[in-house]
Amino acid sequence: MPGMDFEDRRERALARYRRIIEGTGFDVEAHVARGTPHRRINGVAEAVGANLTVVGSRGQSSLENRVIGSTARNLACTTVVSLLVNRIERGADDPDVRREHLFQRMLYATDFSENAEQAFEAFSYLRHATREATLVHVET
Repeated sequence: MPGMDFEDRRERALARYRRIIEGTGFDVEAHVARGTPHRRINGVAEAVGANLTVVGSRGQSSLENRVIGSTARNLACTTVVSLLVNRIERGADDPDVRREHLFQRMLYATDFSENAEQAFEAFSYLRHATREATLVHVET
């Protein structure tokens, strides 16, 4: 778009993210890729050996019944690693980050399979990210 320097905006945003993540004690490696977002994200996740992909979703589609955005939805259908989708407020250009808890309440659904048991282990990693947890098992 005329008058917009997307590369400069991207570089400033990546630098800000890098400072924040490094400030919490993590090593940071940044990647910029062109292509279909969910495919490229999955490709980078595979290339770096990621165990978890974290994305935000605004669901900015004009369809009112859309719950999550197309990239997050496509990742949910195609990823081979765990996916954490943080639903953020629509219409906020710069949504506030919650400092207390990333999530107020989390739901853990289990069928008692091996995969569900491994997902249950995530609670130990997310204990500071939530205030409440709900467990559910659905009998068919």
